[in-house]
Amino acid sequence: RRQQQQQQQRCVLEKFRTRTAYRCADHSKLLLVGLSELRRNNSLYDITLRAEGRKICAHRVVLAASCDYFRGMFARGLREAQQDEVEIHGVTYVALERLVAYIYTAELEVSQDNVQDILSAAVLLQMSAAIDCCCDFLVSRVEAESVPELYMLAEAYGLTDLADKLDAHLLSTFPAFCQTEAYRRLRVDKVQFLLSSDSLKVAAETDVYEAALLYHRGKTSGSKEEQEEDLKLLSNPPKVLECVRYELLSPRTVQDLYGRLNPCPLKEILADAMAYHANVMLQPVLQTARTRLRSKRHCVVGFGGMFSSDDNDLSDESHFLNPSTGRWEVLTRGGGGSGVGGGAPPRMSNQGIAVVRNFLFLVGGDNNSHGFRAVADCWRYDPRHNKWTVIAPLQRAHADHCVCAVGLYIYAIGGRDYVEELHSVERYSLETNTWDAAAPLPKEMYAHAGTACGGKVYVACGIRADTYLSTVYCYEPAGDAWRELPPAPVERAWHCAAALANQVYLIGGSNRLHGYRRDVLQVNVLQTDTEQWTSVAHLPAGHGEPGIAVVPASDGSAMEGEIYIVGGRSHDRHARTSCVHVYDAATNSWSSGPKLEDEISGMACAALTLPVAVLARPYLRGPRRPTGPP
Repeated sequence: RRQQQQQQQRCVLEKFRTRTAYRCADHSKLLLVGLSELRRNNSLYDITLRAEGRKICAHRVVLAASCDYFRGMFARGLREAQQDEVEIHGVTYVALERLVAYIYTAELEVSQDNVQDILSAAVLLQMSAAIDCCCDFLVSRVEAESVPELYMLAEAYGLTDLADKLDAHLLSTFPAFCQTEAYRRLRVDKVQFLLSSDSLKVAAETDVYEAALLYHRGKTSGSKEEQEEDLKLLSNPPKVLECVRYELLSPRTVQDLYGRLNPCPLKEILADAMAYHANVMLQPVLQTARTRLRSKRHCVVGFGGMFSSDDNDLSDESHFLNPSTGRWEVLTRGGGGSGVGGGAPPRMSNQGIAVVRNFLFLVGGDNNSHGFRAVADCWRYDPRHNKWTVIAPLQRAHADHCVCAVGLYIYAIGGRDYVEELHSVERYSLETNTWDAAAPLPKEMYAHAGTACGGKVYVACGIRADTYLSTVYCYEPAGDAWRELPPAPVERAWHCAAALANQVYLIGGSNRLHGYRRDVLQVNVLQTDTEQWTSVAHLPAGHGEPGIAVVPASDGSAMEGEIYIVGGRSHDRHARTSCVHVYDAATNSWSSGPKLEDEISGMACAALTLPVAVLARPYLRGPRRPTGPP
């Protein structure tokens, strides 16, 4: 019986032999509280620090664990490791006392009076977190007159983070800062950096030109005497004037300035700008750092579309989602007239769209104001000057097609002209402003979707002879040839496609798997390197004939970003929609974006960098319905 009891005890103990690690979430906090208690009670001190003849008691192990400077002093065999008192040279007592208190409490008391002393001591003691606290304090309370001295401080201590934060502050407040005397006390290389930055927040490039003159002139130009002073300054133009992006000024301004200059490097820059303005059709090809907008805000823009009330109720407006206000606003309004942008396309829907070097191209589409009609007309929009340009038309009309850009070529692929279904592919050259024929699709298709990814074009699904397709083709421009890939998991049409990293997403649309048109919520993803299909989170609601735009991650990462699905129609609800849904690739999740102000399908969407002035202008709301003849 005793053996039986022992056996039972062994069995019970055996159940507890597995190991489990438990973690106390409050351990670090409790440890910090305990250390502060020891210091408050003057318990277990084993080291005294001296500064300016005054003493600060502490614990070696705490100092060494918190600071590289003290770790080297007490743990690596230096003579201070054997001493009971250590003199800390080059710091004030107040600064050292605040930093020791910070080690014990994680709280740093900083004021305008002591911040530079604490910063100097933190640099000496190699306390990076304390350095960051001081830098944040300085930048949060920076005043214009102290900026030059703060840059000197950053240089003296090698504080690149402080210099970067000052740069960011000045770039965002530049219009006000450049009017101060402190601006003219900055070193010329710092002014050149500011005036050359893409992040310089100015309403127009003329502000940059004026600020460059102001740096040397010292006052704003207004009187006749000051204008004559400008002429003298331009006789030997300073280097900062070369930072102005003259291609972003009006052609007349550039020409007038060119005529006022003697031969010099700036005059050569102006000659390049004049050539840029003269070669309107070549401007996308002529892009350089000098033609870039001073903005890093990628905005979702949408063009045209069909309102909910009637199939011939078309839009002649373009809109953008303002990231500053979180609402949709009018970008241009036209119909070939003199609207906000002037010379905009007429009322259209389902246009092909592509962006090349931040120029937006609209290609073909539907003009169903008087029955179904495909068009061959094409337009280009330049956000730098808010200007529309008519470009060469397609060789034949394309509707319900897709448009993709690779390099300096734009491809209009398949579709229909309401007489026949098309398999033809046209290729537009940005260098010659002409369309020519590329290799046709293997078979006709319309209501398909396509996107460029990794220098290739991917086209998927659609309709042929009233049959919904799951067919997928890949076009390689180098060989001007198509090849068929594994079919998509779900047949669909009137959907959209987007590329993110090395993946092609098929989103939205409808099919007739159940005998009648239903929304497709499944999102299929093609891994282009393996040519295998997977699925990600489903759409929250139906989107047929939607707009689609890919907004890159804020850090420019090609592996992450957001996909916007804009408007469209739901066949489950038998209605158009104003809903916007946003897919986050990093979290594989959908969220709701700001709704359109109207229920619209067939809006052509893309991501475009817009000028800061457009984002900051007063809210402009267009009419809910077009007025006047289409």
